[in-house]
Amino acid sequence: MLRNRLFLKSSLVAGVAFVVVATGPLAAAESPAGAPAKLVEVAGSPFPRVVLTEQAAKRLSIQTEALREETAKRG
Repeated sequence: MLRNRLFLKSSLVAGVAFVVVATGPLAAAESPAGAPAKLVEVAGSPFPRVVLTEQAAKRLSIQTEALREETAKRG
């Protein structure tokens, strides 16, 4: 009987610890303070614009270029 109680208590503690550890990064990712990106609604579009912080863009090695227009040829 004592073994069953000990097993149940240790299982409960392990389960609670797992939930706390597993949801910790998720809660931090949803935090707006210090977030590496934010979504901005674009009028007339169902898709939001993603705006990265400078540090996030460097970490992802994202490079931007000036917009240009070119004629494409069909092959």
